[in-house]
Amino acid sequence: MFVPFNFFNSTIPVMLTIIIGAFIAIMLQWGKNNKDTAQTRAVTKRINTSGGTGDKPVSTTYYITFEFLNGSRKEFLVSDKEYGLIAESDEGILTFQEKKFISFERSAGISS
Repeated sequence: MFVPFNFFNSTIPVMLTIIIGAFIAIMLQWGKNNKDTAQTRAVTKRINTSGGTGDKPVSTTYYITFEFLNGSRKEFLVSDKEYGLIAESDEGILTFQEKKFISFERSAGISS
């Protein structure tokens, strides 16, 4: 059976693929570029444990609160490795993405 070429049947899937691909590329680029850095001081550390009853294993999460030069503070969930490497009163450059901790590079200190 002969099916005539239909412009809309062949173009719509191609256009949707291009639009979705462009959207994904833009979101990936936005995620890479949307990082902030700031001079901070680690002011508090805390651990939260849960589970450990019955057949539930113990789960531990680690948090560090950083203080910015303007006096504001922000708490971040960090890995156990970062938790062990950063001490309260450490000063340095914090890299973060909104509420997500990226890295902390210790420096000589915050100038007043």
